[in-house]
Amino acid sequence: MVIERNAKEFIIRMPVVSQIERVQELVDYFRYIELTSGYNVPQDEVDAFAKEINKNWLNVYENRS
Repeated sequence: MVIERNAKEFIIRMPVVSQIERVQELVDYFRYIELTSGYNVPQDEVDAFAKEINKNWLNVYENRS
């Protein structure tokens, strides 16, 4: 893997043998960082929201089985 930086951006190069699913997870995370960089939300609000999402995800997952 090679990481480069110029005046405007980072450039990450990875070999094609990398699993696309794992690469997509990284891209999603980087996108999350980009989208939330201007927000300042208290950690307890983040935790409450994550708990709600996890609960809803679990309900959906259990109903699919």
